[in-house]
Formats: sequence, structure tokens, C-alpha cells
Amino acid sequence: MKKVDNHIFDTHFTLKSSPKVVERARDFLNEQLQAYAIDCQSLHINTVKDIVELRVVFSQTLLDLGMDTLEWGKVQSFDDWLTGVFSNDWTFDDRYRVKSPSIKQVESIMSDLLDAAKYEWLE
Repeated sequence: MKKVDNHIFDTHFTLKSSPKVVERARDFLNEQLQAYAIDCQSLHINTVKDIVELRVVFSQTLLDLGMDTLEWGKVQSFDDWLTGVFSNDWTFDDRYRVKSPSIKQVESIMSDLLDAAKYEWLE
């Protein structure tokens, strides 16, 4: 019976923040956002505790989310009732809500960022 090398199945990937990684992530995200004519540091992912009170409990730019994604090695899944994409930080006011990209599109962009880092940046 052959022994299985478990290392070939290890798919966990993380990439620590550095000036070069931040620059590559910023460039990648801004390229993905060209169709929306917005910069990754101008988009904010804001989360509320509940949909009744709408008190924002967390806010970060798309670039910060991208850096978290690279460091954790996985894409976060968001509840679109509690988390949205906004042009301002620390708000859940519909006046500042961005229709595109949606939170689901942001998840897809984060998946693409993680794939690019795994398969293109380290070559």
C-alpha cells in the first residue's frame, strides 16, 4: 500500500502584508473596478449589527478587505442584509450605497484577487 503525501493536498495559502503586496493588491483591485469608475480606497464595506437599528459596527475599504483576504487565505462570505458597499465609511444610509459592485460582486473580486496572488504573483 502506498503512503499518501498529505503535503500535496495542503491548499492553505496566506500572503502577509508588505508594501509590494499592498501595491499589487491596489493595482489589481483598481483594474477590476475600472468598469465602475471607482478606486478601491473609495469603496467601503460597511456592516451593521442588525437591520432594525442599522448601527454600523464595522467598516473597511475594499483595499483593506483585499489585504485581509490575502492574509487569511480565504474569501469572506457576507450577509447582504447586514453588509453593503458604500461610497462613505461608517454609514448604512442608502444615499451612500453603491449599486455596483454589489457585495456578491465584491466576493467574486476577492476570489479573483486570491487566485491571482496564488497563481500569478508567486511565479
